[in-house]
Amino acid sequence: RAAIDAYRTPALQQAVALAVADGTVIAMNVMDEPHVAGQGDGVGGGIGNTWGPPGTMTKLRVDSMCAYVKGVFSTTPTVVSHQWQVFEPTRAYRQCDGPVSIYSARSGELTAWRAGAQAMAARDGHLTMFGLNWINGGTQDKDATWDCRTEGGVIGENRPNCAPTPTQVASWLLALCPRSAGGCLIWTDDGTTAGRNAGALQTVRDSLARLPAVPLRRRP
Repeated sequence: RAAIDAYRTPALQQAVALAVADGTVIAMNVMDEPHVAGQGDGVGGGIGNTWGPPGTMTKLRVDSMCAYVKGVFSTTPTVVSHQWQVFEPTRAYRQCDGPVSIYSARSGELTAWRAGAQAMAARDGHLTMFGLNWINGGTQDKDATWDCRTEGGVIGENRPNCAPTPTQVASWLLALCPRSAGGCLIWTDDGTTAGRNAGALQTVRDSLARLPAVPLRRRP
């Protein structure tokens, strides 16, 4: 709260409201992967964990963060970065406008995964911003040699992950982005990935340019 309160000034509140109104600011992401827990503190090269032991973060707790942000920036949509199915899927957000749900091939067949996200959104009254992990989100290489040779030839950040091919990038984004609220997120650019997928991105841009924007705002 103290971090948000530092921005509680009339000048900043007005600036943010104007930025939301003209589309410069799409949303405030209040937290990344609240489901990540119990993986150590990162000491000695281990996998770091910001949020504490399992159960530290709940949808109710994250919802309170979204409510607090909206108390400062009343017109700003609030989102949370996590795949829809991994964080308390039987419980609902009532204040957050929705999750940012990033697809990877290991999440399962895309159409079914997307349908699950849309069903949750309909149940809970929020929207979903979809996205794609184009660093580690391709078909995994689980044979003895991690080279991603038959999966497109570009290894991910850690075994057995591979980057999706440009064909997969175009196909998946075309399936996700028209149903995405507020925009469509790509995680993340490492300096070369955008160039490798330039043709795929242009195909997606050309297709999306013909569609109306979907505001990122939960239903009342």
